[in-house]
Amino acid sequence: MDYKSSEQTIAWFKDRYLEENLEIKPPYQRRPVWTVKQKSNLIESILMRLPNPILQFIEVEQEEGEKEYNRFSLEYLEPDSSWRGQTFDGLTGEQKQTFFGHSLAVRFLSNATESEVRDMFKRLNKYLTS
Repeated sequence: MDYKSSEQTIAWFKDRYLEENLEIKPPYQRRPVWTVKQKSNLIESILMRLPNPILQFIEVEQEEGEKEYNRFSLEYLEPDSSWRGQTFDGLTGEQKQTFFGHSLAVRFLSNATESEVRDMFKRLNKYLTS
């Protein structure tokens, strides 16, 4: 298995998703474990321009994709957060531009067997705490 690391903006992710070239929930991924609060905290970190966890992607030669529409308010943030209860529609044009311009660390894996990918995620998930 080979890999390379880079950074991509959220706009890049949005474009790949709209092109249907980004599968959000592949079959080998563990069940979704992030709570709404954790998702809200990630978005808040982006809006605050803080670093985020590295995302792992497998490059494959196929055009199948799964569409999921996930829209929610940041209602589970801490009460003193200025983003609490905010929705994307409620952001100013400048805030939306800043959000989509935020870069995320990405690792692209290539030449990986399914067994190698499963083992990698199994190892990565050992480091998580609940």
